Amino acid sequence: MQLRFLILFMFILCFLNIKAQDILQQKMDSKIEHVTVFLNGAQVARTATASFPKGKSELLLRGLTPNLDAQSVTVKGDGDFTIMSVKSQMNFLEEQKRKDTIVSLENQREMIWDLMLKDSVEIMVMQNEEELLLRNRVQVLGIEKTTTKTEDLTNLIDLQRKRLKEIYERRFQLKKISNQRWEDIRKVQAQIKELNTRKNTTTSEIVITVFAKNTAISNAIFKVEYIVPNTNWYPTYDIRVQNTQEPMLTQMKAKVRQNSGEDWREVKLTLSTGEPKRTGVKPELGVWFLGSNGYGSFWGQSMNLQEDLAKAKDEISKNTVQGIVRDGDTGEPLIGASVVIQGTTKGTITDIDGRFSIDIPFNTTSPLSISFVGYENIITPVKLGSFLELNLKGSAALDEVVVVGYGTSRRSEMTGAVSTITAHELNGRVAGVSLGSSSSFKIRGASAYNKNESIPLSIKEEQKPTTTSFDIELPYSIPTNGKEYQVDIKEISLVASYKYTCAPKMDNDAFLTAQVLNWEKYNLLEGEANLYLEGTYLGKSFLKTNSTDDTLKISLGRDKNVVIKRTKLKDFGKNKIISNKRQESRDFEILIKNKKNYPLSIVIEEQIPISKDKKIDITYKADGAQMDADKGRLTWKVDLNPSEDKKLTFSYKVIYPDNWNVDLE
Repeated sequence: MQLRFLILFMFILCFLNIKAQDILQQKMDSKIEHVTVFLNGAQVARTATASFPKGKSELLLRGLTPNLDAQSVTVKGDGDFTIMSVKSQMNFLEEQKRKDTIVSLENQREMIWDLMLKDSVEIMVMQNEEELLLRNRVQVLGIEKTTTKTEDLTNLIDLQRKRLKEIYERRFQLKKISNQRWEDIRKVQAQIKELNTRKNTTTSEIVITVFAKNTAISNAIFKVEYIVPNTNWYPTYDIRVQNTQEPMLTQMKAKVRQNSGEDWREVKLTLSTGEPKRTGVKPELGVWFLGSNGYGSFWGQSMNLQEDLAKAKDEISKNTVQGIVRDGDTGEPLIGASVVIQGTTKGTITDIDGRFSIDIPFNTTSPLSISFVGYENIITPVKLGSFLELNLKGSAALDEVVVVGYGTSRRSEMTGAVSTITAHELNGRVAGVSLGSSSSFKIRGASAYNKNESIPLSIKEEQKPTTTSFDIELPYSIPTNGKEYQVDIKEISLVASYKYTCAPKMDNDAFLTAQVLNWEKYNLLEGEANLYLEGTYLGKSFLKTNSTDDTLKISLGRDKNVVIKRTKLKDFGKNKIISNKRQESRDFEILIKNKKNYPLSIVIEEQIPISKDKKIDITYKADGAQMDADKGRLTWKVDLNPSEDKKLTFSYKVIYPDNWNVDLE
């Protein structure tokens, strides 16, 4: 017996000693201060403060997105202490709290329903009593004149009147109570619906183990960084040409989307062209064998996109749907398209290759909703473990969401350009622009084109060995909703040479093209461009900077102020048959008119047929045109003053065997 007590006593001592040596765990709050948005993914930087005693302590950073990459977490601290370890873990307690709250609200709703039932019962009882009193009152009034007991009748009538008054007052009171109970029911129902919408409230938390050797630490500052998925940005442009005598105003913007699981409130943004999730290792060539039958086999790397897609399909887990979203017309992948489970807030966005991956709960049968600004939305059913290839069709241009300083606005609601840059704010050779490895741009606010300009916003551009980044100094708020928000980057005045061209046989409109030399120094990225000529929106184009050409060519679209009309002249369209040979002639007239208030030059291209058979003989006449005999192309360069018009004529004659069918137009 004594041995048992001794063992129990030693066990209690050991347990108390272990508890005494437990590490102190302390919660600390944090705030997102800075976000670096990559072309795919983002790095979130948080700051937190904590005070802890001498010795070893555990600091708990809670409420983080469950989507953070645990391998990317880094922690730095400022103070006389050592960070011993950092680990990331999931917290499922919030989900249980949500369920407990829903149960409590449902109980509260049932209690209100019970009270409303009791009120309705009381109202029914009073209605019956009211009917009884009214019937008795009629009888009393009917015998009032024939009785001698006037005082008793009066008392009876007063009693009925008093009771009816009490009934009416109580019913009025119950009506007010009923209205309030219905309002309480509505609020409880709304709260239950909101909580049920949050399918998953699981969060991440970071545990930081620190050791203070000499003394207790007060208000130590920690900087925590981690990578989150489902975020991206891509560049777009507004290209404005007032006339072909002035530089081209090019405004570079960013379309930012994020569905990381945590809102970015009043944070400083950096837009980077880096892709941390994409491997930076040079691929190694394998061995390329050719068999005797001429078919090739290849080992060592993927051959093409189809092989990549096939591999992706094989890697899909059973509860995951993956796919790729493309432009339905061009087949190009769409970066940043929104993919959401319909009826929920769960979703993702496509990466730089147009691909997406989304986990589907096993009890969910809702389809996927795929959307992208400027394209028609599509709804598609899903099958767990499937791979979807989706093509979006273009639609009418949508109003853009613009992030302005500390909030958002609609582009259509703005009175001027959202941001701009002026020549006197820059320095350099081309319209005051100078871009080195690190450059600053002064960006004006929403009243940029007004006389009373707002305080300039500074944008710092930094060129690193493999990436380019743009630091936006004013804070922005971007919620985690997968929607697209606009951030202005910079505006540059580009000196360009302009060229009008037209091929009237194919299209009577004149097309304006800008050619920019030394364009590499402006760090322009490939992206879609909105075109404006003389203040009029012309449509969209594409700024293709992934080129080795010395000249950047930008198609600025159609100019309706240059009128071109191609007419076939009937007098020369005669057919003749001579010695089993058919002779046909065609004659055309091209009218060009300049409706602008400044001179311009335009290149007119036309086409005549070329013979590939000796039995077909072709002659032509085109005064003032240059002829490319190999292509059968006629080219005129026409200079026009304001309001001036000119005519061009050309003709061709074809002789061919009479029994042949030849298309001459």
